[in-house]
Amino acid sequence: MSYKLSAINKNLTDITHTSLIFLKVTHNTNLPLVIRKNYALIYDENSSVNDMAGWALILVKGIQVLPSKTSNIIHLNLELNHIGEDDVIKFNPANLSIRALFRNKANANAFLLTEKCNSLCIMCSQPPRDLDDKMHFESLFKSLPLIPKSTKEITFTGGEPTLNFPSFTESLKRAKFHLPNTAIHILSNGRNFQDKLLAKEVSNINHPDLMFGIPLYSDDEDTHDFVVQSKGAFTETIKGVMNLYKYRVPIEIRCVIHKYTYERLPQLAEFIARNLPFISHVNFMGLEREGYGKMNFDDLWIEPNSFIDKLEEAVNHLDMVGIPVRLYNYTQCMLPKSLRHRAVVSISDWKNEFREECDSCRLKPDCCGLFKSIASAKGVKVYPEYDN
Repeated sequence: MSYKLSAINKNLTDITHTSLIFLKVTHNTNLPLVIRKNYALIYDENSSVNDMAGWALILVKGIQVLPSKTSNIIHLNLELNHIGEDDVIKFNPANLSIRALFRNKANANAFLLTEKCNSLCIMCSQPPRDLDDKMHFESLFKSLPLIPKSTKEITFTGGEPTLNFPSFTESLKRAKFHLPNTAIHILSNGRNFQDKLLAKEVSNINHPDLMFGIPLYSDDEDTHDFVVQSKGAFTETIKGVMNLYKYRVPIEIRCVIHKYTYERLPQLAEFIARNLPFISHVNFMGLEREGYGKMNFDDLWIEPNSFIDKLEEAVNHLDMVGIPVRLYNYTQCMLPKSLRHRAVVSISDWKNEFREECDSCRLKPDCCGLFKSIASAKGVKVYPEYDN
């Protein structure tokens, strides 16, 4: 099942807010009055409260009889019914929109820090735009104090999150302060860290659980540079990885598999084993059909059956040198039995979908399903397995 993260809602009483507000969501009607200004209260069929005072926002689910006519009550759009306890939302009083920024029960939570990028990847699901990223960092800074401290992991993504380097490092510092036990996963192309001083600055923040996910699409310089559409990017990426390693910043290598990357998977694995043996792990990833990935999908998509032998060879090579391998965004049925245990339930729950023929597949409990964006694509095949 996929989810909508934002929607327009309907006001039931006067809205007194005049600017964006960031709130934590709760069902708990017994919160002290003094802290209710930081909360949005869920009001549904299970609510039994007459004291509606002090809440920044009251979110009514379904058709309810309200006990009072206090201000700032809205009827929650049905598409946002998944919003619940300890989620973090942004409310815009100008159009009554709500966006879920953090969902406590989600299988993954990510914050977009910028839409700017110094690469132009041919399969990019978030094509870069040269827009001011101040609002993105502000959303993160406002959200971090509201996120439960028990959260296991949060991803920072883009664009290229490190382009606005002062705001990026401030993000890491605030994450360390507000969520000291939460892992921070950063999706970066690593190119800016060719400047070793930037790598050193990140290291000096001394975050206890940090991981950079850096893409390397080939051992061949020209192939990598073609995929990211930037001459010299391969050299910059390798320098960046080396500098991060020098300053003891953990790194994973990522490779999206498509028409222009699959042929040299074994050589890429050998290159990593010989030159980057210090990395934490390698993720081989399936294509997402969004952005440039949608525009170029017919050219990029290749059935897993066509490259499984090369993928297995790459995985075995990395195995031999002790580098862990994970497979992202592939259904269990697309993979041979020898690789299924490496597949991660990786697709964010608001992006994933299962086809009708998958309903009774015995592999479904351990399967990530498909990106909603490719579930209807004619060239994408699934091979469900049913119990006899």
